[in-house]
Amino acid sequence: MAIITGTIPEQGFEKVLYQIGAILFDELTEQKDTYSNMVDFNVFIDRIVPFDKSENLMINVTPNTINYSGHNELDMQGSTNFNIEVYSPLELTEVLGNDQVSKITIHKVVGMIRYILSSTKYNRLSLPNGLIGGTYVESVSFFDDYNNQDGANIRVSTIGFNVRINENSQLWQGVQLQGSDTIMKLYDTEKGYKLIKNN
Repeated sequence: MAIITGTIPEQGFEKVLYQIGAILFDELTEQKDTYSNMVDFNVFIDRIVPFDKSENLMINVTPNTINYSGHNELDMQGSTNFNIEVYSPLELTEVLGNDQVSKITIHKVVGMIRYILSSTKYNRLSLPNGLIGGTYVESVSFFDDYNNQDGANIRVSTIGFNVRINENSQLWQGVQLQGSDTIMKLYDTEKGYKLIKNN
């Protein structure tokens, strides 16, 4: 028989996961209006289908690890790591000739994402006060995916994003202790504490 009979609420890291995706979609869409040569893109949460070169540019937000600290009966704080993966066909990452603005490259998009997530306007990710303890872009890496199943050379970047998230649990409504009678007494003897029947 279940002891927790109420609905378990959405956890903090779930809210943050979807909020990161929403923020990136909104802000990069705004930049697409600013940069007329920015390629089309899509933002996903925990995508499971491999990237296809026909997509131009794809951003995937995934949770990585959570390390909890500050435990008590009511709440704890999780140092939560998210990966923001950016995929692009290799030909889109190359700038032709000496014209550095002829094409929006994966490096430019990654730079935009780093800027967005580092902005003090998003230090709480526009979520309710008390949920977020801090946000940090911790790493950026680039590599080539030559083993992509569609045969295209893919350029990939992973942005490591850390968020301190407060997680809460509802306290258990205990029952009043009515009393506990015993016929035993505990005596302190030279050999240690000893239970003796109380006549």
